[in-house]
Amino acid sequence: MRYVQAFLLLVCPLVAQVTIKNPDHLDVPEQKVQILFHTTCQVVAREFHIHKGEVEFPLVLVLGDPNERYTSDEEHKLYTVYLFRWNEAQFVASSMKLSLQHMVTHSRRDRLLREILERSSGMDTIPISSLRCKR
Repeated sequence: MRYVQAFLLLVCPLVAQVTIKNPDHLDVPEQKVQILFHTTCQVVAREFHIHKGEVEFPLVLVLGDPNERYTSDEEHKLYTVYLFRWNEAQFVASSMKLSLQHMVTHSRRDRLLREILERSSGMDTIPISSLRCKR
């Protein structure tokens, strides 16, 4: 396992998928960021039995933002994680959510949307008042 980690430390800067924006020069382990993101994509792909390429995407990590969040702009292929300061667990959680979101292709998303709308259009609504027990 140590050899794999050492290899990733050497290779990750060459295939870096995470761009770090750190205007306040906060402390962040840049190679660890790359390894965590690479591993996140790998684990998500394995969990859903898909090719790793289906969950890989370029990611921007913005440090120093007090409004911690992640954003996804599928149209422009922009995925960003905003953190106030480096937090490994928060970065991995946000990266994982973005990986899950990214693996749903436009065609699959559109197909699911159509199915949801078709299924729900055939259902009737029932007034809540009719569900109450009458005494």
